[in-house]
Amino acid sequence: LRRVLVFFGGVDSANLTGRAIKALMAPELAHLAVDVVLGLQCPHCEAVETLVAKRPHTTLHGPQPSLAGLIARADLAIGAGGATTWERVCLGLPSVVLPIAANQLPFSEALAAAGLIYLLPDLADLAGKLAAIAPHLLGQSKKCHRLTDGWGVQRLATTLLGVESPLKLRKVC
Repeated sequence: LRRVLVFFGGVDSANLTGRAIKALMAPELAHLAVDVVLGLQCPHCEAVETLVAKRPHTTLHGPQPSLAGLIARADLAIGAGGATTWERVCLGLPSVVLPIAANQLPFSEALAAAGLIYLLPDLADLAGKLAAIAPHLLGQSKKCHRLTDGWGVQRLATTLLGVESPLKLRKVC
């Protein structure tokens, strides 16, 4: 475990981003590189900026059109259980998930039961939890890769457009 991505959605009204950074300030986690992404409507930007400035090896990113590049660089993500969960799973990034809305809980529980994410109720003792899951990150990544191949959008488009394969889709579009 060398690089962590922290992203709790576009708003993060509970400031879970700030709490995650504080947890990552534990001395045993000081070696980790951390990428922090804040959404456009984050009400805690200044507080998070202050924490990022205090933690070595931590980079703050503003709103991103895509998280794919940061996901590809990371060994682990810490975030909410929304739509970004599917991006992380599709790209094989092991994740510690804290659902931030009631509608995120059922599928977060199902993904955790399948061994595809680590579901946490809070950020207490994050250092201990990361130490426990670190040896299993590769296995979780492999499970994620088996869940999806990343071609779902192309399959849907080929079906809707009535073409036979994603390769022919390029000619239609």
